[in-house]
Amino acid sequence: MFTKYILSIVKLTLFDYNNTEQTFVPLQLLEGNPMLKDRGIKKWNMSLMLSEHVSLLKKDLEEQNDIKKPQVDEHQLEEMNLTFQSALENNSKIKIKYFSNNRIHVIKGILKEIDYLYRKTCIVYEDNSTLKINLLDIVDVEIIH
Repeated sequence: MFTKYILSIVKLTLFDYNNTEQTFVPLQLLEGNPMLKDRGIKKWNMSLMLSEHVSLLKKDLEEQNDIKKPQVDEHQLEEMNLTFQSALENNSKIKIKYFSNNRIHVIKGILKEIDYLYRKTCIVYEDNSTLKINLLDIVDVEIIH
């Protein structure tokens, strides 16, 4: 005899495929039954996957968010150079967008120096910490007023 159990919010309905009768059991009678209490979705949450699978899925998810390095043309380079010169002369606060680790990062600070020989720029944050960025990784520069 094949029996299927369907649990609803109000009652449990027992279907017997050999008989057409239905039996209704109030939910209050079922609450104390330990056979009907389980962990729900918790038991299926990543338990069927190996740790290697989980780490590969996380890696794939991170790679989906990766972007290619944007190409900066000569006109944009000239504008960035003028912005750098103006920021150095006026000791202005600037915002730099740069490419690193397949992401675009944004920093704000005061331009301390530009080293054209090693193609680096040095930014000083408000807490006096410094960061050196490769000039070839810079995507955009603007002066903050």
